Amino acid sequence: MNKTAKAYMLAILGAEYVTGMLPVGTHDWNNFFSPQDVESMVHAHNLVQIDVCGMVLNPYAAPRIEWHLNERDTDVNWIGSYGFAK
Repeated sequence: MNKTAKAYMLAILGAEYVTGMLPVGTHDWNNFFSPQDVESMVHAHNLVQIDVCGMVLNPYAAPRIEWHLNERDTDVNWIGSYGFAK
């Protein structure tokens, strides 16, 4: 999860405290990292970022949990792929 105010509000406050969708304590703010943070970490091990994409929850699908990928919205949930530098 990205270390943004939006991620804190939606994941910790929203999902854990407001809606109760997740147990309190599920998310640890100390384990939230931005794509740039991770890119710096992997670069130290001779890896390069290949791609980063946001994972956005569809609020209109409730009570189902439905995600879609969005290359421009990495504000909360995101995934990245990394490989060895050539």
